[in-house]
Amino acid sequence: MRGERDEVWRSAMEWVDGKKRVIAAHVRRYQAHTAYDVDDYLHQAYITAFETLGKVGSTGPRFEQFFWVNFKHACFRVSIGPNLQDLTKAMLVSGAQKTGDPADRQAAIELISHMSPREREVWELVLDGAHTRKEIARRFGLRAPHHVKMLKRRGLERVKKRVAEKRCEVLEALAG
Repeated sequence: MRGERDEVWRSAMEWVDGKKRVIAAHVRRYQAHTAYDVDDYLHQAYITAFETLGKVGSTGPRFEQFFWVNFKHACFRVSIGPNLQDLTKAMLVSGAQKTGDPADRQAAIELISHMSPREREVWELVLDGAHTRKEIARRFGLRAPHHVKMLKRRGLERVKKRVAEKRCEVLEALAG
């Protein structure tokens, strides 16, 4: 097993090393939007090549197609950094689950408190993981399951707004 993984890594590294110029040219368009340099993206290329090679099996036209699609997605994720909505979702999840740092749970509870009671209830059911969107819609008397998605999004927007306000307060305190 380990020998196979080593061989896959070796093949992935050889392929990426042979394409360094093309990869470097590709990542330049992302560099204006991030603090990462070409070496960071090259590291991501090695990882993407390894993962793609593990799925496809050999370097060939099919591998290249899959690699470039996966690599573009990876570059985009690296370039934009952590999305504020993703961050708030993660905080909500960490607060809803009974694991993790108590400070994270407390921060999540504080963030959830800025939602309306209905949004909070929807999020609690969603994070519980035991209910489908359709079941949640029925429970709230909503006509369509996509209304649950709207409630979730509205709740996140409230949290996002609060996080932005908090950040301004902290910056003002530091400046003053």
